[in-house]
Parts: sequence; C-alpha cells; structure tokens
Amino acid sequence: MSFSDDFHTLNLSRWERDWWYAKETGCQKTYIPSTAITSASGLDLHIQSLENFPGCVEEKQGYSAAHIDLYPSFAQKLGYYEARIKASEAGGTLTAFWLLPASGAWPPETDVVEIRGDVPHTAYMTNHTGKNNKQAQFLFKAPSALGSAFHTYGLLMAEGSVTWYIDGVQRGRTKLGPGEYAPLFPVLSLYTGTCGDGWAGCPTQTTDWSADVEVQWIHVWRAPPPK
Repeated sequence: MSFSDDFHTLNLSRWERDWWYAKETGCQKTYIPSTAITSASGLDLHIQSLENFPGCVEEKQGYSAAHIDLYPSFAQKLGYYEARIKASEAGGTLTAFWLLPASGAWPPETDVVEIRGDVPHTAYMTNHTGKNNKQAQFLFKAPSALGSAFHTYGLLMAEGSVTWYIDGVQRGRTKLGPGEYAPLFPVLSLYTGTCGDGWAGCPTQTTDWSADVEVQWIHVWRAPPPK
C-alpha cells in the first residue's frame, strides 16, 4: 500500500482544503476550516448555505463547498485507488471521488465515482481524456440509495486499461487514455451543482440548508490489492 488515511485526524501537511491555485476570499477563509473535519466515522465533508456569513453576501451561489486533495504531497502512476464513502442524498449536491494529474493538465480527469443527490441510486463512473474531452462513462443503478450506507468505490489503472469497482464488483472498463500514464492525485469533494447546467442542479432551499458526505478511509496501492 502506497498511501492510506482513516481520517482519525485531518493531516493538513498532506491534504489541502482548497485548490492550490485558488486565492481565498474573506468569505472562504470563514468557512473553509469547517468544511472538512473528522468525525466518529472518519472524514465529514460538510457544506451549507452562507446566509449567516456576512463576508459571503456577494457569493454567486450562496453555498459553501467541501474539498480535500493530496496535491502536492502524493501522486502516483497507475495503481489501485479506493475509498469507503457514504454519499449525500441532498438534492443539488454532487459527491465525488476523482483523480487529476499532478502536472496540472486537464484533461485527463478520472472520476472514480460521482453521485448526484437528485439521483441517489445512480453511481456515475467517467473517464475524461484527450484534447476534446472524450468521455467513457458507466452507470450503476443500486437497489437502494447510495447515501443510505457506506460503499467502497475502487479504480484500477493498469497498463492499457481503467477498471471501476463498487463493493468489489467490476462495474466498468475502458482503455487508458492520453495523459493518464502520469502521476495522479486523489480528490474527495462535495459540491452543489451549478443551477441550470442540466447536471447536478442546485439546492432548492437557500437558508438553513446543509449536506454531508462521510468518508471512512482512502487506500492507494501500486498494484491490485491482495484478495
């Protein structure tokens, strides 16, 4: 195993809570420290409406975002990535576990899983590659809402292929795309959608609103883990 975190504490020497290139506003400085905190079950990614933060009045969407990533402390070429996650079921939210290249290039982007709060039974697994953002996407429809319990989401990046797993069962496979044979780092996030974009939507409630994602652990292996 090349990396592991069970989130008993949040090690900020390894994880960052906002994109390295972003300049925090007065509003962000207020809420970012509380958006990624440890709880009894591990990591809690928490977002909320911002009406109680005076410095956030001018924020376009009016909701905070929760995000942690391992740039620049950890990235690796190929391997197996997995995390155990209880997704948000709140409408207008997007739970995501994804990989980005340490070079800062985009694409590629490899989405281990994305779960929309308005479609809580569906897991989206997507590979974004190439200059024109060519996508290979797989959907898994679970018998119960994915936010009703913890599930393990895994991705194996091997020579020539990318394979997705949910609770140990293969759910998708495609070719390794341009730029993916490079060091990649994991991202865990909970965002609200952009209203009107036809994707995750946005919350219908603008005050006294919040949503959470729980992450028990994340593991990264240089090769497939032992059975």
